Amino acid sequence: MTPGPTNAEKVRKLPWGLSGDALNTMYVYLTFGGSPFLLFLDRLGLDKTQIGVVLSLFPFAAMIGLITVPVAARVGFRRMFLTFWIARKLVLSLLLLAPWVVSSCGLGVGFAFVVGVLTVFALCRSVAESAFTPWYQDIVPDSMRGKYAAIQVIVVSAIGALTLGGIGLFLGAEPTLGRFGILHALATFLGLASAFMYARLPGGGPAPGAGDIQFLANLMTPLRNPNFRRFVLGGAVVNFGWLIMGSFLPLFMRNQVGLPSDHVVFLDSVVLLASLSASFLWGWAADRFGGKPVMVMNLAMLSVYPLGLLLLPRHSPLSTHAAVALSFAIGLISSGWGIGYARYFAANLIPAGNRSAYTAMHGAIIGLVQGVCPIIAGSLLNLTGGFDRTFLGVMHWDPYAPFFLFAILCVAASTWAMSGMPTAGAMPVGRFATLFMQGNPLVAMRAVLTNQFVGHEENRISMIARLGEAKSPLGVDELIEALEDPAFNVRYEAIISIARTLPDPRLTEAMIRVLREGDPDLRSAAAWALGRMGNVDAAPALRETLHAPYSLLRARAARALGTLGDQASGDALMEGFRNEADPQIRLAYISAMAALGRDDVLSPALAFLRELKEPGPRREVSLAVAMFLGRNDQALRIWRRMHDHPGDTLGGIMLGLRRRLTRPEVCGLDAHSAGQAIDRCVRALGAEEMGEGAREIRLIGGGVRPEAFSHPAQIILRDALEALASTGHERTEYIMLAVHSLHVGIKPEFAAM
Repeated sequence: MTPGPTNAEKVRKLPWGLSGDALNTMYVYLTFGGSPFLLFLDRLGLDKTQIGVVLSLFPFAAMIGLITVPVAARVGFRRMFLTFWIARKLVLSLLLLAPWVVSSCGLGVGFAFVVGVLTVFALCRSVAESAFTPWYQDIVPDSMRGKYAAIQVIVVSAIGALTLGGIGLFLGAEPTLGRFGILHALATFLGLASAFMYARLPGGGPAPGAGDIQFLANLMTPLRNPNFRRFVLGGAVVNFGWLIMGSFLPLFMRNQVGLPSDHVVFLDSVVLLASLSASFLWGWAADRFGGKPVMVMNLAMLSVYPLGLLLLPRHSPLSTHAAVALSFAIGLISSGWGIGYARYFAANLIPAGNRSAYTAMHGAIIGLVQGVCPIIAGSLLNLTGGFDRTFLGVMHWDPYAPFFLFAILCVAASTWAMSGMPTAGAMPVGRFATLFMQGNPLVAMRAVLTNQFVGHEENRISMIARLGEAKSPLGVDELIEALEDPAFNVRYEAIISIARTLPDPRLTEAMIRVLREGDPDLRSAAAWALGRMGNVDAAPALRETLHAPYSLLRARAARALGTLGDQASGDALMEGFRNEADPQIRLAYISAMAALGRDDVLSPALAFLRELKEPGPRREVSLAVAMFLGRNDQALRIWRRMHDHPGDTLGGIMLGLRRRLTRPEVCGLDAHSAGQAIDRCVRALGAEEMGEGAREIRLIGGGVRPEAFSHPAQIILRDALEALASTGHERTEYIMLAVHSLHVGIKPEFAAM
């Protein structure tokens, strides 16, 4: 047996398939697809029932796949497809004669001629597509199925939008049958060219052991699968409601809304352009998060379109603008629904060994549903034509309105059915929907897309930084991947960005791996990041790091544990503080323990403060000491205000304490002496005479009653006053600690007197 093509060979040949898709898209819109075909049938003179019959031929013909798939499996999918693909182009070219037949033989003969040509064409098309589907399923690797579907949608949407735009310009507001004939002639050439492109694809040979008997034996297998039944039911219901509503939408837009024919064709271009803009997002999301969440979320949002059609302004200058906005919205949504639906069906529902039976049965059931819709819709419109009412000045009730309401009900029922499908390892739908409500998803998606193409180190760093700033869970995988980047600077930026973005358990796990295994610099950054991220699950790994051989890493781990409030690390931190010689590392330990609020840290912290010489470390330790008094925000505000005018800041606080500190319950000095001391202190501090102010603070602080203040305030005040006696006013942190102790250290029962 000849081995099939490898994945690498398949991927290399896929551009031929995209080229065929592009040419075939042009062919479809020039002939039987979209608004131009409906306008052509209307121009021929067919009524809505006849148009419904014509439109039903294509989906009804899809049911022939149940018969032709086993034949294709035996003779070869590729050969079967190309034979009937070429044949259908030649058959449809006979449609060029339709205007002549109608004018020469009458509308009845002309209708029969159109039905005959399109019936043969639809059968050839269905035979070809029934062979193409299992062939294409095998060509595209599952690992890139969502991405390829997105690229396919981009190509088809872009070409389709350009084609429809050109058709609209060519046809004009009132198109003639002659212009439609020119389009059909051009389409024949493009259709044959698409067959040449598809012929370049690999594979598609006969299926080993395939035959009619074997296929018929497997044909009922899909129907015995409850997941397949539920999936097809959901797809059939939404198709039924959507096609009942949409089969005659171009005529609704022209006759009810009042748009000219070229504007109606232009709406199809808008839908395709919207699909183009969103398809890569949905394809990427389907590959990353699974087909089900993409499918179900967009399915639920489909109801926006029929509701918008009910409220669409009629025969108004705003009609075109509103229709364009609505078309763009449904283009964004429908591309997500289609990509998610196709990926779930191909990657999660179809067993690898029975593709033909599943695709044939699915096509037959959906084709049956799609076939009856145009006939029902056309017949109902013929019966109810001419009825038109307006409610509340905005909602129009015409022959199309029941179709729109019915479509909303079908979307709701289909959403319920699809929500019950197995997740197959995909992200839950609710969680997936919230991904687009957190942070800035637009910035995140732009960075994610950029990540596919960036090469230079600076560009990679910039992309990672944007992901951190976006604070969106959409970029989690890219941030984790960046931790493995060859460039150190990119990895470092990834750590910084991970610390800035929203918390995620996967990011915490990735940071723990870096903390344990990375470069010492990166490990230190990871320790800081874990503290900022706030996930207590990182505490055990950080505790292990307290014994690392790198002092900076130990310091970062200590600070992170303090930030996380990990009480279990308190003894290890105290031991590290006692055994560490480097003042900078001891500073980290003491700050961490102060953040934990350990009572046994206060005295060591005050002793350590006496040893420090540099102002920066002294400020940090003094703030750590002030934390034991509470009101950390107040201590921080004092430090900030002391930067430029320390005397005014401290003097203002002392002035505010005058009434409290002159009460006999608080101060052992008489009220007059205490008041004079406070006034002298305020004047000295206001004049920036810090030495004189410090002396008055020593006098005031030495005269207060200890029982009026909390135990930490007593310890801090006593130590600060002793330090001021020995160092004078040079150590302003002691002035701050003394004033802060007098301010916030008083017991509540004394403060309220």
